[in-house]
Amino acid sequence: MTTDTSPQAATQTQQDTRVVLLERIVDSALIAGHRHVEQFTRLAALARAIANEHISSEDRMTLIRVMENIAHHAELDATLDVEFFGGVRAGQVIGRMVRMAAKKDTVQNACAANGADAGVTKH
Repeated sequence: MTTDTSPQAATQTQQDTRVVLLERIVDSALIAGHRHVEQFTRLAALARAIANEHISSEDRMTLIRVMENIAHHAELDATLDVEFFGGVRAGQVIGRMVRMAAKKDTVQNACAANGADAGVTKH
């Protein structure tokens, strides 16, 4: 007698859950990418304005402060993104999302079972 030691095939629900999780991760990556593009676009525009020889020293200093602020926020955003996607790669985020989805399925299944039993009379 042989024993099957291969991992069990994922159910359709598990596969659907994985697809949804991957879609959420890709959506998060796209949102982060768009945010970084916007920040770098603003930084480039400020750099061009600062380089303009017809700008006053006072305006140049104001633009430099704005540029420093945007750069600081871009750095913080990038750090958070690296931590998030590092967690995804390490399985921490995916594990948490799978556990949340499993809890949701358990609650839904329990509610469905209770609803199915509502018409049954026990003697």
